[in-house]
Amino acid sequence: MNDLTIRAAERYDETGWQVVPVNGKTLAVKGRTGRTGSTESVMPTGNQNIAIRLPRGVIGIDVDAYGDKPGADTLRRLADKLGPLPETDRSGSREAPSGIYLFRVPEDFESIGELPGIEIIQHHHRYMVVEPSIHPDTGQTYRWETVGETPMWESGPDALPKLPDAWADFLRKTNAVVPQRRSEDATDDFLTGGVPCDEVTRVLDRYNDRTGNGESRYGSMIAAQYRLMKLGEDGHPGVGTAMDTLEGLYLSDVDGERDATGEFNRGLTGLYLIADEPLNDGDPCERDPRILPDRLWNSRDSLRHIRTAAHAQTSSADVVLYSTLARLSSAVHHGVRVVTGVKSPASLNLYVAVVGRTGAGKSSGGSASRDVLGDIANPEYRELGLGSGEGMIEAFMGDVFEETGETTKDGKPKVARVRKQVRHNALFVVDEGHELNKVMERTGSTVAPIMRSAWVGETMGQANARQENSRNLPAGSYALGLIVGYQVNTAAALLTEDEINGGTPQRFLWAWATDPNIPRKRIDHPGELKGHALDGSFFPGNVPPLMHFPDDLKDQMWEYQWKRATSEESEENPLDAHSNLMRAKVAALLALLEGRYDVNHEDWELSGIIWDTSCAVRDFVHAEAIETAKREKERASAERIREAERTALATTNIGAKNKQLAKALTKKVEDSGGIGSSELRKTLHSKKRPLFADAIEYAETQGWVSVDENGFITPVK
Repeated sequence: MNDLTIRAAERYDETGWQVVPVNGKTLAVKGRTGRTGSTESVMPTGNQNIAIRLPRGVIGIDVDAYGDKPGADTLRRLADKLGPLPETDRSGSREAPSGIYLFRVPEDFESIGELPGIEIIQHHHRYMVVEPSIHPDTGQTYRWETVGETPMWESGPDALPKLPDAWADFLRKTNAVVPQRRSEDATDDFLTGGVPCDEVTRVLDRYNDRTGNGESRYGSMIAAQYRLMKLGEDGHPGVGTAMDTLEGLYLSDVDGERDATGEFNRGLTGLYLIADEPLNDGDPCERDPRILPDRLWNSRDSLRHIRTAAHAQTSSADVVLYSTLARLSSAVHHGVRVVTGVKSPASLNLYVAVVGRTGAGKSSGGSASRDVLGDIANPEYRELGLGSGEGMIEAFMGDVFEETGETTKDGKPKVARVRKQVRHNALFVVDEGHELNKVMERTGSTVAPIMRSAWVGETMGQANARQENSRNLPAGSYALGLIVGYQVNTAAALLTEDEINGGTPQRFLWAWATDPNIPRKRIDHPGELKGHALDGSFFPGNVPPLMHFPDDLKDQMWEYQWKRATSEESEENPLDAHSNLMRAKVAALLALLEGRYDVNHEDWELSGIIWDTSCAVRDFVHAEAIETAKREKERASAERIREAERTALATTNIGAKNKQLAKALTKKVEDSGGIGSSELRKTLHSKKRPLFADAIEYAETQGWVSVDENGFITPVK
């Protein structure tokens, strides 16, 4: 036991908090918790951690917002329903919003126990591990995040803010009213009726996959319940049936080890308390798959902000989001990488192909993303067009003067102009994709291979013998984004067999420029998005971070790559070859939009929605290209047939004329007894002379005349 832990435990006890020792997070003593436990402190010994048991009149709202735990979303939903919570001190070993938030309540107050991703710590229920304890799983130190300079706990429980009345009424156990659960004919709550759609059944498949891989059965069940609730809110059919199926699976998996029915029903009770009414805007399974669904936009404040900003400018929300991610990828510190557990840490460089009909707002949607992020403070950042592969490299270059190591006659150092990298951030915007197509089609063009290298952050260019002509960007020395506007027919140039084999279209997110959800009435712009992570001062020690995925997602990506590397499985669609890497980039950028440098399960889930929607746009363009090529082939074939018919008809007509002319010429040969070809030809009208050779050939093949080697024609008797 170190002195710091001893002093901390004594300080908690002196300021009115009951101390209890824990091994890791497990209570190390008996008779000190629950409704009848003693309120006397017990000091930790050895390597034990410190926990405190809350007094009556204090509750802790314990939010789990890491991995796929939905505590942050539940907290947001409750704030929307009940109003914001007052600022208070937070204790935890993870980044906010995870942690325990303390509030004063009446001494006789008793709360419900749990909500999705949130548990309520009370005098009789649980305890909280506190600073300077060490989390047994992550090795992170528990710490207090205080509102003021002095931690509230040091002034005792009375210093805590009061839980607002609306929250107290909602959480009070005696007030919690939960509708009777129904599994059939559920039409007015999230347990929707009908046959489960594919989206709903995939939740059950995911539960089976997780438990089959040894993940927590309880955690997998809670995650599946929550996902089903969100699908029910979106109006997907069959959620009631799927929830019943999930219960059966969970009870079978636990198989009497504990009160599985009680665990399942408590989770369901929490869903009822936070769920919104299902949307009533048609079957979500029949929505346009090229447009991002409402469940993505409603999942986070940052995404709702971007959608509102887009609609305030009558722009496609999808285009503005994708463009914002590309802009973010180009403006973030070039050293930021995401660790997927597969190969080297990946760059965040992102490309977006905005596809739409003429007048669909492809360019305006991209420019609207500027108003979302505001001015980029990075002085090295540039935004420019793209004319060639070398131009992409040149955007990062500049002239500098460096000492050569030599001196002038008067002893001053000689300097020479050198071409080298002078910046690290650039966004390339091409309003008309057909211009980029022209560049790519030029003989010897390097734009496509350079684009492919830049997407993964590899070395670009080459070092020339003359330094002033060198264009070389080392791997990892730059951050960039690319936004290209296409019409449907011009976007097809990215989807040719050569480009697919080269890997170009696989490196693009595809956005549909039409947005049927733009409101009819004008709405106000919400202003710049706050809280995103573009400021380099966020880096501890000014060192850009490596962004990590949770270990289970790293394992998932490793398994995916292993199967393909060992030929265990092959990619069914070559256009999906970079799906995991693309999703990793998008997930990391979504985390940065939230001001986080760690990637969680929700980021990954949302990246999957974006990927699926992007694929729908890409596949639509590809299908249109194939159909257009098919129609062109059919048109060309029909034209060839028509030409053949015209030729056959002409041949038929010419043959009849030749036959008549051959008979006439034969008569002349017979009358003359023999005649030379030139002389016989001259007997014809000038218009018929071009037919002479064919007519004589026809007469000869019919055995009417004979032509010798000198061209003399005689009749055949």
